[in-house]
Amino acid sequence: MKKKVAFQREEGQSLILVAFAIVALVGFVGLGVDLGLAYIERVRIQRAADAAALAAASELPLENAAGLRALEYLAENDYDCGLSSPVDIDSPCSDPNVRLEVATAPGGNTGEPTYQHISGPANPEDATMIIRLNAKENDGSRFRVELVQNVRMHFMGLLGFGSVPVAGRATAENIKDLDIVLAFDQSGSMEFFTLCYGCWTPVNGELYPEGDRWPLPWWGPPDGPPIQCSGAGDGPYEQGGDTYILIEAEEYGYASNDYHRATYPGKGYTYWVLNRNGAVNEPDTWYLGDAGAYGRDDRGAYISHAPRRIGGYNTDGSGVNCYWDAISNGQMCSHSQWVLDLGGPYPAPRVDYEFTVPESGDWYVWIRAQGGSSSSARRKTYWGLDGQPKGWSDDDLAPVGNGYNGAENNNWDWARLYYENGSRGTYMDAGDSYTLNIWAGGAGFALDRIVITNDDSWNFSNQAAQLNRDYIDNNRTGAACNPCDARFGGYPGGTGYNNPPNCNDPNLPEEVRYRYLDDLYDDEQPLASAASASIRFINKLDFNFDQIGLVTYSGRADRVVQLLCLRSHGQGCTKNVINNTVIDTLNSRNQTYAHSSTNIADALEEAIEALDHEPPHNGRPGAAHIIILMTDGQPNKTLGLRPENRVCEGMSDLWTGQNDSSAHDCSIYFANMARDKGIIIFGITLGDGADQELMGSIAERTGGIHRHAEEAAALDDIFDELYNRIFLRLVE
Repeated sequence: MKKKVAFQREEGQSLILVAFAIVALVGFVGLGVDLGLAYIERVRIQRAADAAALAAASELPLENAAGLRALEYLAENDYDCGLSSPVDIDSPCSDPNVRLEVATAPGGNTGEPTYQHISGPANPEDATMIIRLNAKENDGSRFRVELVQNVRMHFMGLLGFGSVPVAGRATAENIKDLDIVLAFDQSGSMEFFTLCYGCWTPVNGELYPEGDRWPLPWWGPPDGPPIQCSGAGDGPYEQGGDTYILIEAEEYGYASNDYHRATYPGKGYTYWVLNRNGAVNEPDTWYLGDAGAYGRDDRGAYISHAPRRIGGYNTDGSGVNCYWDAISNGQMCSHSQWVLDLGGPYPAPRVDYEFTVPESGDWYVWIRAQGGSSSSARRKTYWGLDGQPKGWSDDDLAPVGNGYNGAENNNWDWARLYYENGSRGTYMDAGDSYTLNIWAGGAGFALDRIVITNDDSWNFSNQAAQLNRDYIDNNRTGAACNPCDARFGGYPGGTGYNNPPNCNDPNLPEEVRYRYLDDLYDDEQPLASAASASIRFINKLDFNFDQIGLVTYSGRADRVVQLLCLRSHGQGCTKNVINNTVIDTLNSRNQTYAHSSTNIADALEEAIEALDHEPPHNGRPGAAHIIILMTDGQPNKTLGLRPENRVCEGMSDLWTGQNDSSAHDCSIYFANMARDKGIIIFGITLGDGADQELMGSIAERTGGIHRHAEEAAALDDIFDELYNRIFLRLVE
């Protein structure tokens, strides 16, 4: 019996121990829950303080505006002081439980500022939240936000802790004295201004897309087809018993491959597209040769075989060429394995021209054109009649001219089109209609005018080649007679090029019917948009404190503009100095046009040197040094590096990511050099061919960020973000 009683007593003691253990366990669980709530609140408070400090610093040196911005951001993050609307600057908070304090003096040697009580409980212990704002630090360039929030405890309340104060503090700096170098990619993949070269020109310094657009003249009544389509024109040109049918190449009736960006099936796809060379007295015609293109107005017009931007594959922008065997088999570019790998081959771009011969006999086809490069294959034009390929231009008479998209030795020339078997003429019956087919050869090949004649001795020096644009031949058909075709605008009696012929298509929105936003005049090509976004960013700088320089690069880098203009001009530094140098350069089509290759390493080398403070450079030792590096391609050149830096070409361990090359290694080499010199690099990539991995690594190594734009339209938002990040930073 005694043993049984002893057992019962032991059992009772165990129950007591278990009860105490349960109470302790609940206490620990409660403590964990309450501490977890406090931690979550701490994270939220810190994020709110960071956001409020950055927002407030952007308003400095305007202290009142900075304080109100901080309170607005706190309210948006659920820490509202009862912000009144409209805001009372002297006492903006109305919540009686929130205490607001504003610094009246910086901390000085004590490290703590002097605060003035603005609103809320007089005793801080009576406040559920305390907000302290300080715009006095660092000569008014820093803004500090302190936030203390009492967090209600649940389980810990049983122990006498009804609430626990949780605090967050952030200090943001509005940076002055910036030295910024813009490294601007003008490699071939950036292309030229708009899709239609010469169809947009700047006006009075306005930024793209503002400016003048230059469609083809409609040359007819607003409510009817042009006389070239209606049969009211002059008909074929007659001279010396011979007949000459004159066709402007840009007035094709049908194009097989659409140029609109929404129709791109993939890289390697190409198309014929309208181009204009500008007025004969403009300095911008160098890229078309001295003679320029013919047309029905002073600006000239032609079509060019243009590739879609092709990113890291052919970064010179040359696209993929067509060959006779591919065209005769109904294919395009099947010789190129990378196009096959990307979903090709694609249809050969073809344009068609309908015409009628007035008499039977042999007829000969001549074209005025220029080659896309020195390669014989790229200089050839492939042609046919009624959809049947016939032959190509003879090498001896083929259009000559070297280079792509801007080579200064491009020239227009006349060439007779032959059959493959060497036949020189084609028998045609009087009154019958035929369709001339022209397939593009090399990318960059340009076609200006077509002459179909029964004169077997005709040559390019004949008067017909120089006929005035006012001579009207009846040869426009198909899309060229459609008032909704985006190529055309303006008519006699209208108000100019931007007054288009009537387009009676109710399914089209007004801005499309007026064609201002058509891809011909819009920014499929990124260079103009990149330049305009850069200019908008530059215009935000304060040149009482900041300097800007410009490096452009393609196969090699060129320091176009040194850092300007505080050190170089002193008190003479005005916004006009920047307008007349950096901004004019970015606006100038003679400066910012596309070249071959992408030499990121050389661009970084030039930008780093431009930030140096030793003469002849204008960098300032006390300024923040920034490089904004832009590209839409992959590094593929190291040409032009100084001898002491060429060692980077042998440092194969610098870059271990994709697409490893000496150009990648050298890019990292200069990123490391920038980091060691205290230079921050912000990277911007554009389009699907850009090396985002490399650019992200370059920016991260230096404390900067990388942002990517799928389309050029996103650049403005990216520059806005960079502006805020460059000028504002958290220092605490």
